[in-house]
Amino acid sequence: LFTLGVGSATSLTGGIITIIHDQFPSITKPRITALVCVVGFASGLIYVTPGGQFMLELVDYFGAGFVIYVMAVIEVIGIAWVYGLSNIIRD
Repeated sequence: LFTLGVGSATSLTGGIITIIHDQFPSITKPRITALVCVVGFASGLIYVTPGGQFMLELVDYFGAGFVIYVMAVIEVIGIAWVYGLSNIIRD
């Protein structure tokens, strides 16, 4: 299970690094990697404070609760608006 978590974190971090490097090719990959790791470490420090469990509950509730359904509806409306409802029905 630990190996699965490390592999997932590595692939997600690699994706973020690649996106940033594609947008800013003048910045070297080691610098981007260091920046992404420092930002991830700093944001993770919140959860080891005495109020960390409360922060985790807030992030879990507002990040993975009702918001996902709202974003899904907005995404469907956006696709229908850009692509066209008649094209969606025809496909």
